[in-house]
Amino acid sequence: MAHENAAEVRVRTFLEERAFDVKRVPRLQAQRRADYIATYAQETYIIEVKGRTGDDQFWQDLQKEGWAFREDPIGRTNPISRRVRHAAEQLEKTPAEPTAFRVIAFVLTEDDPNVQLEQIESTLYGKVPLIMPAEDGSPEEMPCYYFTFNELYVLTMVDAALILSPAGSRALLNSFSPHASDFRRARLWQLHADEGAICDPSQLEAQGEAFLADCDVDRRDERKMRNYIRRKYKLEGLPTHLPIVGHPTRRAVGRRIRSETMIAFCGVTCTDCPAYIATQAGDREAMEQVLAHWRADFNVPHITLEDVTCDGCLTEGGRLSGYCADFCKVRPCALARGVPNCAHCAEYPCANLQRLLEVCDDVEGFFAFVRRARATLLQAAAAK
Repeated sequence: MAHENAAEVRVRTFLEERAFDVKRVPRLQAQRRADYIATYAQETYIIEVKGRTGDDQFWQDLQKEGWAFREDPIGRTNPISRRVRHAAEQLEKTPAEPTAFRVIAFVLTEDDPNVQLEQIESTLYGKVPLIMPAEDGSPEEMPCYYFTFNELYVLTMVDAALILSPAGSRALLNSFSPHASDFRRARLWQLHADEGAICDPSQLEAQGEAFLADCDVDRRDERKMRNYIRRKYKLEGLPTHLPIVGHPTRRAVGRRIRSETMIAFCGVTCTDCPAYIATQAGDREAMEQVLAHWRADFNVPHITLEDVTCDGCLTEGGRLSGYCADFCKVRPCALARGVPNCAHCAEYPCANLQRLLEVCDDVEGFFAFVRRARATLLQAAAAK
């Protein structure tokens, strides 16, 4: 077909290999429409394709320097949100029978597809982890769909999303689509259901594996959302929202993998720390920027580059930042007790930890990643 880009070719080929008849939607100068109409037996699908180009600068640095680093946010992103809304508009403007399914097809690149998939699912579903007390009193985690800002709750004309990545394909259902029940019986869904490559929030809710925030509460009001979930599922207490934060992505030559996450004993994610990131990258300019922020944000003008040089809390014989090496009371205690983190300690949460977490709770700006420490420990306690 004429005027196809690489992502469109990938989607068309995927469908044709599975016995769908695929035709290009005629273009109109004054109006953008979807890319394809695909049919199978009596089923009709209107499909808009959204691809993504790789990070050329990352690979150039990797080739030139032997290493490269960049940071990708995990969770909902505004660029993906804009692409979803644009795709929904094109789907809606494409003439079709009322029974036609409208699908956004995302084509992921080899440039860390797992991160891209998490970003897309978070943007579409607004999924967050909620922590609540279990029957035995220990914390329990449950995913909640549509809890925070998301696209599918509003864009009910989008029936589903199709994800094509180097690892395979996945289908995501819009719980609020008027065609949701019909789509579950459709060939495109069944092909993925047979492989377990689906996400159906309503089904997960029915199986007791997820919460569903099917309400008109303003997503900016987190407390009202939490109260809605408590009332809907008759929970004894108010669930706690664990915010999703950015997570660094790092690859080494020939491996193309994300760096392992390092969680400090206190719950702070070392691999999210700008000091750790700059140290591991050997980036003196970035370390100087961290130093400037550290001096200003914490009113310690006397500290030096050595104080922001760090190999992480769990390092054995490596470098530690000035605070972690000289002032932290949590790390030596955890090492002496032999626990993987404070959540595994019999005295959790102790006074030393509480004081540190209270400080972390109030940090804003450049070092705001530490605010997740309390939630991270709750997750660790729930997983024990």
